[in-house]
Amino acid sequence: MTLLCSINLEPKPTFNWIETDNEIMSLKPWREIARPHRDVLEGTFKQSEFAADITQVANGSAPAEYQDAEQFFARTFITEGMRLLLGSVAERLAGKGGDPVIQLQTAFGGGKTHTMLAVYHLASRTVTTDRLQGIPPILDAAGIHDLPGARVAVIDGINLSVSQAVFFSNLRAHESKGEIFCPLLR
Repeated sequence: MTLLCSINLEPKPTFNWIETDNEIMSLKPWREIARPHRDVLEGTFKQSEFAADITQVANGSAPAEYQDAEQFFARTFITEGMRLLLGSVAERLAGKGGDPVIQLQTAFGGGKTHTMLAVYHLASRTVTTDRLQGIPPILDAAGIHDLPGARVAVIDGINLSVSQAVFFSNLRAHESKGEIFCPLLR
């Protein structure tokens, strides 16, 4: 007898033991189960574009797959943690509770920027939520039928400088408070 362990990470970690007689079951190669994105298959994948930059999204200079909310959600696998967070954000935007402050804590590569982009796109979207893949079930679960948008400010701590002013239309910000408030005044 042979025991094999099957591990599922979503929606919560589970371990299943599979018992076999006589033969050892073989697992299929990952390429037969998951199809890589076209740019990977065609060899046009650019590592520099893989790293999401929320500042580029906020100022309109990001690659389309990050800039455009529809493309972003079409390429995003919404994990259980992201689903819970987006549900809380949606509740807050709809005035139905939700956490007023959320602290993201994961190790490097844990998805913080991607999660912030999901929140950014959900709050500041220019399309209806039914066009954002994965969002309608989250809103249904929260009982939200009409999600209001919000004005969003993005603070880039790496590029923040107290010695150089940042301009927003005809306003000039000299400190972090200004970088928060100026975009919200648009």
